[in-house]
Amino acid sequence: MKTRLMSMNIRSEIIPVILCLLMAACSRDKNATAPGTAPSLLIPAASVTGNLSVRLLPENPTANTDLQAIVTTAGSNQVSYQWEQNGRMLAGENASHLSPKNRFAKGDRIVVTVSAEGRSLSSAPLEIKNSLPIVTSLNLSPEIIYRGIDITAVPSSADLDGDYVRYNYAWSINGEISGNSTAVLSGDKFKSGDRISVTVIPFDSEGEGAPFVSRPITIPGSPPKFVSTPPLDFKGVTYTYQAEAETMDRSEITYSLASSPQGMSIDPKTGMITLQIKKEHAGTHNIEIVAKEPGGQKTSQKYSLTLTIP
Repeated sequence: MKTRLMSMNIRSEIIPVILCLLMAACSRDKNATAPGTAPSLLIPAASVTGNLSVRLLPENPTANTDLQAIVTTAGSNQVSYQWEQNGRMLAGENASHLSPKNRFAKGDRIVVTVSAEGRSLSSAPLEIKNSLPIVTSLNLSPEIIYRGIDITAVPSSADLDGDYVRYNYAWSINGEISGNSTAVLSGDKFKSGDRISVTVIPFDSEGEGAPFVSRPITIPGSPPKFVSTPPLDFKGVTYTYQAEAETMDRSEITYSLASSPQGMSIDPKTGMITLQIKKEHAGTHNIEIVAKEPGGQKTSQKYSLTLTIP
């Protein structure tokens, strides 16, 4: 009798302790997820009634995602489906999967009702999530790029939800990030022969899309720039003009005449123009001088020259 009383007393002391431990564990499970944060479930919980259950996959669909109803029954293969979008029945949608067909939008709630073995069951609503933007093309402006000129990245993008798209930029010079995060790479950041590319990352208010990397380009030399001014009127026997052009690279320049009166010549290395004036030279002539750098970049100087016979 004494032993039985002791056993009863021990149980009466232990049971409340066990109950407290169970309540504390439940409380921890309830508070494990921070407020406003969805539990991290790999698969949405299934709706279940008797031996019939249904769940929708994938867990986080977007506007262009096919949906699939996963149904479990006690053994019957005869299952019928009816899909709903925001509480509206979708006519003709009676298969186990649902294609978006350009009608899903962010925030839509999709439900499927299945019937089998004389029972019907609706799935838990599945919400259409945000579609991240993508870059569809990327151009570099201007069309002709060379040393000393600013380069602008001009991306085009698509967002299935119609969200406003912004971009982050990362310019690469010879394989190293330049530190410039804007759409424009200043012309003083690179030189002739450098290989330039840019990575563009599109983003909307809910996240970043996939990076888009441009095709690398090799920077050619800058075109020559004339720093000399020709005389427009001349009276005398021998006309001379020292044409002079420069490049940012201080490259060696060659000169030629694209348009000139007969008998006029130019030294291809120095740019010195000479004309021994004859009677037939009297009047106005159109002159075009071409300066070219080793990489093929060239520029012209055009002017009208009026010659008078002394």
